[in-house]
Amino acid sequence: MKKILLCILASMLSLVVLAQVPQGFSYQAVLRDSQGQPIFNQSVAIKVTLQNEDGTLIHYSESHVVSSSSTGVITFSVGEGTVITGDFTLIPWNEGNIFFKIEVDPAGGENYAELGLVELQSVPYALFAASGNEGPQGEPGEDGFSAYEVWLAQGNTGSEEEFLASLKGETGESGANGTDGLSAYQVWLAQGNTGSEADFITSLKGEAGIDGDNGLSAYQVWLSQGNTGSEADFIASLKGETGEAGADGTSLEWLGSLLSAPASPQTNQAYYNSTDGVAYVYNGTTWSTLAQDGNDGMGALPDGVTGQILLHDGAGWTASSDIHVASGDVGIGTTTPAAKLDVVGDIRASGKLVTSSVQVGGPIPDPDQPLFVVRNSNDEIVFAVYEAGVRMYVASDAAKAGSKGGFAVGGLTQSKASDEYFRVTPDSVRIYID
Repeated sequence: MKKILLCILASMLSLVVLAQVPQGFSYQAVLRDSQGQPIFNQSVAIKVTLQNEDGTLIHYSESHVVSSSSTGVITFSVGEGTVITGDFTLIPWNEGNIFFKIEVDPAGGENYAELGLVELQSVPYALFAASGNEGPQGEPGEDGFSAYEVWLAQGNTGSEEEFLASLKGETGESGANGTDGLSAYQVWLAQGNTGSEADFITSLKGEAGIDGDNGLSAYQVWLSQGNTGSEADFIASLKGETGEAGADGTSLEWLGSLLSAPASPQTNQAYYNSTDGVAYVYNGTTWSTLAQDGNDGMGALPDGVTGQILLHDGAGWTASSDIHVASGDVGIGTTTPAAKLDVVGDIRASGKLVTSSVQVGGPIPDPDQPLFVVRNSNDEIVFAVYEAGVRMYVASDAAKAGSKGGFAVGGLTQSKASDEYFRVTPDSVRIYID
């Protein structure tokens, strides 16, 4: 057990003299630990013994269980505790030589440590005077000195804090652990109070004190406890375990299909307006749109690969590579187009090709391979463009009269009666000069 320092502020603060038993006197002291710090808000056990100087004669002894205040002060009445031995009313005050011994167990048990032995002076002897004839009231006495003033009068110097510090004794040996004491609530009940723990806690509320200094922030306290890190680290350390799932939220109350809005709706009521094809929900003030009718969709999309298109085969939609898109290029007949439009296969077109510039084919190393050809109905080349020039082919048999066989240069009218300026046939070359 740690040695306890008992600072006696006033051993006998008041004398209680009654016409009959019980009699007693009040006692108050300050409890401090071996470091001089007050033992505050703690249930402690006190044993008081009235005896002769050497303890061979015990007049009376009793025990108390009291709670220290927020400053370590304990207060109790000698003569009103739990009697251990003797009778308080039979103490021979008139004989004198009565010493006061106090023992304390700060754990609230019965493992007492003796704190001192002092001879009682005149104040308690008024208990003896209470049994005699009452005399006249005396003159008021002068105010006595406080313990601090007595200390100064003895030649000491210093503040009240230094006076209190001077009362600290040497550190005693550690005692054995005491038995568990009563809880504060149990002590409160033992003092004759009744009620729940909440009633006990409410009874502890005192008057509002003065405002204290601003305390440390939670982050500063965390650092003072030896932790290191940023405020973000501190906040992260506060995360506790995942709590239980909460209760389900409020669901919608579906009213069904109506021609118009209900007259007296309640919050979270919803209905489908069959007139305008819109589902509404009431938010407590107005009706808000929840959903509305739309056009039928195409259903779920089929699986495919990158670049494919959707193709309807008459029964449903499928993924197709007949037209393939890759990196902005479009391929027809190929899945690896090398130009904006890459067609692998024949192209048949009608109408006009309108553009500002047309390039047909690319450079071909073989000079006998045409870049561009025009064929007749027999799939024979009649006009071809090569790397080195242009060739025109005329049938080797004689052209029929009136036919346009061979090669001719004529007017822009393109009619049979148009003027010809130049004609090449298998048997002749003709130049017409106007």
